[in-house]
Amino acid sequence: GVLVVMHDLNLAGQFSDRMVLMKEGRGIAVGIPGDVLTERNIQQAFGADVRVIAHPEGGSPLVVPLHPVSAQDVLDGVE
Repeated sequence: GVLVVMHDLNLAGQFSDRMVLMKEGRGIAVGIPGDVLTERNIQQAFGADVRVIAHPEGGSPLVVPLHPVSAQDVLDGVE
């Protein structure tokens, strides 16, 4: 097995067999990508409003932000 840490949810969802979604150093969801990458889990972890749809090539979860967030917004904690 291989352990990889990444912040690109779409890449992780496409190539992972199992995932752990973390918030503040704690796992809040564990399982297969389709069970972990849900709108509710992503809202809980990042405060982001997203839609999760099936990727057109292969069906893996594809996270789509509903409105843009700048890097400064993230640093400022703006949701």
